[in-house]
Amino acid sequence: MRCQQSYIDVCPLTEHTSPIPARLGFFFAALLLLVTVRATAVSILVTTTIDEISVNGQCSLREAVQAANSDLPVDVCAAGNGADLILLGSGTYTLEIVGREEDENLTGDLDLTASLTMVGTGQDQTIIDGGSLDRVINVDPGSIGVSVSIEGLTIRGGDAERNTGLREDFGGGIRNHGELTLRDVTLRNNIAFSGGAIENRGVLTLQRTVLVENIATWDGGGVFIAPGATTTIEDSRILRNSAVSSFGGGIGNQGTLALYRSELSDNNALAEGGGLFSDSMLQVESSLVASNGSDIGGGIFIQSGTSTLTNVTISGNESRILGNGGGLAASGTGTPNVTLLHVTITDNFPDGIFVDGSGVSSTVANTIIAGNQVADCVSIENSLMSEGHNLDSDGSCVTDGINGDLTRADPGLGPLASNEGPLSTHALVDGSPAIDSGNNDRCAASDQRGIERPLDGDGDGQISCDIGAFEVSRDLILADGFED
Repeated sequence: MRCQQSYIDVCPLTEHTSPIPARLGFFFAALLLLVTVRATAVSILVTTTIDEISVNGQCSLREAVQAANSDLPVDVCAAGNGADLILLGSGTYTLEIVGREEDENLTGDLDLTASLTMVGTGQDQTIIDGGSLDRVINVDPGSIGVSVSIEGLTIRGGDAERNTGLREDFGGGIRNHGELTLRDVTLRNNIAFSGGAIENRGVLTLQRTVLVENIATWDGGGVFIAPGATTTIEDSRILRNSAVSSFGGGIGNQGTLALYRSELSDNNALAEGGGLFSDSMLQVESSLVASNGSDIGGGIFIQSGTSTLTNVTISGNESRILGNGGGLAASGTGTPNVTLLHVTITDNFPDGIFVDGSGVSSTVANTIIAGNQVADCVSIENSLMSEGHNLDSDGSCVTDGINGDLTRADPGLGPLASNEGPLSTHALVDGSPAIDSGNNDRCAASDQRGIERPLDGDGDGQISCDIGAFEVSRDLILADGFED
């Protein structure tokens, strides 16, 4: 089955690239959840799409949240008791009660001040629309330790932008101060000063979630992660978001970020990090960073902290300032520490990597940096350090023959394509010098697609891992850039 595209034109990633769960699937999941939650929790069924707090024999979304927050009945909404479950049917729930800057759930955004789970019938079935009155959802505004899970719906039309730079300007779709999990959720067309879709100041987990076409007028077009906050993103897509005036078109990270099996594509920032800006802790694994743009570090900009990238494809990104890292830039007073393992960096403009020598520690192993449009590497004070078995195509990154490095070599990369994986990769064509040329001592357990490493890619009977994010299997060999 294909992803339903009646509302969204992008599909979330799943472990088996399955379609968006349908209406019944979510309700069966909700029923299963009811069995597993505490016996004291209450199921609250929303019966109207109208935004209201009144006595009329209906249970609105706002009333359901109020019942969960207060543990009291509201109109016909059952009184909450513990970590309640709010069930939403298909339809568009537009927020209509005007009024910002209050955290009692009476006007503007939905203020979640108690732990709960909110479940819709699917991203293209259940839509919560902020109506441009305010952000859409405010999780734990009092920072009291609220835990919230939201599943199977779309959040759109949130507007927290008033250009004051105050906390009320953050998080156009969601502002989180608690512990928040989003699963099978789309956030689209939200706007804020910072964190166009989401501002996180607590603990945030995104699973199979899509952030698309959100805007921050300052930083973090998709997500802004505040200092001290923790964010984990899995099997998700962050697409076509913008940071209009500053950094982090897709993600602006000043906390701790782990990004697994996810895609950052077509995001844009004015200054640094079109796809991703980080000046703190960063871990990226089995992910794609493609076609993002900014002045510096078009794909990724790392300003400080420790960053590790493993099995990542960085392709087709653009830095608008020559020599400033079309694919990746590591530069800043925070002395960033960057490690690249099994990364493929290609077709970026103007260069693949820019590394500023001012205290920057940057090491590469089993990595391809080749085929970038002007130069593969721009390294000040030779600050890019090879740990062996890397490949470049113009001699700007590594020294030929030292520790297994290959320089001025054609890597033999196929076009960016699915290659039987959940995210696009550049496969190695038959005869590529990168096949079986990696260092097994630094070999990751699998490639970006999840294919095990090492394999005998060239059929010579010797098992060695490949250089780059793609491991050749004899079942998938490219000839002349096309699948057999």
